[in-house]
Amino acid sequence: MSSLSLGFRAGFLACLPLAFSVVIFGLVYGLLAAGKGLSVAETVLMSLIVFAGSSQLLALELWTQPPAVAMLALAVLILNLRYLLQTAALKDLLLPLGLPRALIASAFNADENWALTIQALRGPNAACVRASYFMGSAMCLYSFWAVSGGIGWFAGGLVPDPQALGLGIVGTAVFTSLLYGLYRSPADLIPWSAAAIAAGIASLTLPGAWYILIGGLIGALAGAVRDSLKAAKGAVA
Repeated sequence: MSSLSLGFRAGFLACLPLAFSVVIFGLVYGLLAAGKGLSVAETVLMSLIVFAGSSQLLALELWTQPPAVAMLALAVLILNLRYLLQTAALKDLLLPLGLPRALIASAFNADENWALTIQALRGPNAACVRASYFMGSAMCLYSFWAVSGGIGWFAGGLVPDPQALGLGIVGTAVFTSLLYGLYRSPADLIPWSAAAIAAGIASLTLPGAWYILIGGLIGALAGAVRDSLKAAKGAVA
C-alpha cells in the first residue's frame, strides 16, 4: 500500500469516532429539511455542495418560501468566515499539493477534521502527517454527513419536533472533546478565554452569527500576542 493510501486510511479511521457523532447532526438536519419542504435530493445535494453543518442548519432556520437567497448567502458567508482562519493554519500541509489542489482540499475542511489534523500535526508522528491524512478524515465526515442527512429526511415524518429531543447537547460535547485533544499547556487557555469572552459579548450585542468570526479573530490575536511574548522572552534569555 502506498504512503498516500496509508495516510488517507489513517485519517479516515482516526475520524470515525467523530463521524459517528456527526451522524446525529445529519439526522437533525435531514429532519428539519423535510419539515421545510425540501426533497431528499435537495437535502443530500446541499450536504454534498455546502458541507457545513452549522451553515446548513442556519439556512434552514432562515428558510422561507420563496427563499431569500441574498439573506441566506450573507448569513452563511459570515458563519463560514472562520474557515479562512482554520485553513490558514493548514497551508504548510496543503500547499505542497499545488495551489489549485490545495484550494479544492480546503473546501472539505470542517471543524472536526481540522482539529483532528492539527492534533496529529502536534503529535509524536507529526513528520508522517501529509495532506492525504487530512483528506482521509475529510472524506470520512463528508460521506457520513451526506448519508445521515438523507436518512434524517426519510425519518422526518416520525419525529414531529426534533428539537424536543435535546440533541443540541451533542454539539457541545463534540467540540469540548476537540478542545481537550488540542490542549497542550495552561498557556492555551489565554487565546481560548479571549475568544470565549469576545464571542460571548458579541453574541449579546450583535445580530446574527458575527460572534463566531469575532471570537475567532480575537482568539487568534491573543494567541499571536502570546507567542510573540514567549519568543521575545526566549530571545532575551
